[in-house]
Amino acid sequence: MSRHVSTVGMKTQKEKFRISEIKKVITSFDRKLADVLRDLYERSIDCGSHPNPHAAMSTVDMPDPSSPSFTILALSTDDTVLLQQ
Repeated sequence: MSRHVSTVGMKTQKEKFRISEIKKVITSFDRKLADVLRDLYERSIDCGSHPNPHAAMSTVDMPDPSSPSFTILALSTDDTVLLQQ
């Protein structure tokens, strides 16, 4: 993703990944799945979540890159997570 590389990349990413655009595509294939997506999306917003890679990936801890194991620091007091660095 070139979201943070240029203003054009940011604009393109925002246009392509708007929830309304994603819902349209999913609805064209499966109406029931689109309803599930809508419900889960609304629930995530209501519970304080927001789907973006920085929020999700800032909570992943992989002490050994050669290992497939990792930890999600969903509730953390770690400065790196809190400051999203």
